[in-house]
Amino acid sequence: MDHQGRFRDAVLASGIPDDEVSRFIEHLRLSIRLSGGSGGVPVGQFGGLPRLPVGMDWPSDGVSPLPFIFSVD
Repeated sequence: MDHQGRFRDAVLASGIPDDEVSRFIEHLRLSIRLSGGSGGVPVGQFGGLPRLPVGMDWPSDGVSPLPFIFSVD
């Protein structure tokens, strides 16, 4: 789904000039929202150290370790 394209179309239809819309869209960033839905509880972890399989090395970019942001089970 092209959220930025849908946003652009809606805003342009409201009369805001294209150059202003383009400048604003440059600052939009993807976000992910997790929720329990149906009364459940999301299972995951933000930050800290992840549970890696036994014997697995920490992932790296070839030079330094990659940061751990979050996991979702």
